[in-house]
Amino acid sequence: MNRLAREANIKIRMVPANSRQRRAAKKIRPTFLTIHSTANHSSSATAMQHSRALCRGAFSNRSWHFTVDQYMVVQNLPLNESGWHAGTAAGNHNSLGIEMCEAENRGQNHFRTWDRAAKLVAVLMKRYNINLRHVVPHYHWTGKNCPTPLLSNGRPGPKWGWFLSRVDYYYRCINGGKPNR
Repeated sequence: MNRLAREANIKIRMVPANSRQRRAAKKIRPTFLTIHSTANHSSSATAMQHSRALCRGAFSNRSWHFTVDQYMVVQNLPLNESGWHAGTAAGNHNSLGIEMCEAENRGQNHFRTWDRAAKLVAVLMKRYNINLRHVVPHYHWTGKNCPTPLLSNGRPGPKWGWFLSRVDYYYRCINGGKPNR
């Protein structure tokens, strides 16, 4: 598990404790992992840039636990605090939010981003004993077309299935070949 976490390349950059995004946070024990995409196609929209903007308060009504791009994962919130990412109280208070970057025009490789996110999800599943059925797209909570690049016609389909298969593969790698379904 430590090797997979190292491969995910997790950096820590916490939103300040006194920020608006964290003052209203509730203590949680996550039972779901919610996958999002940033919908930000700017060439500068990397995981670190999203984290910096979040820490500056640029996203006044949103917060999430991790931001992922093809190079790294940035942790933005403590894992025992709720974020404002799912669009529902149930989603916010029961899940960790993972945003995948969609930056374009910088040679970004979306498959590498998705693969890095799958590694992170497998590590979190193991850490919190979260079932693969509880790895959900933002769509699960609100019907929103998110994460757009992994949905088909606005709903989970083959691309979402592919992502879950990567998560399952990495989970089995750190769990002695046993699935968590």
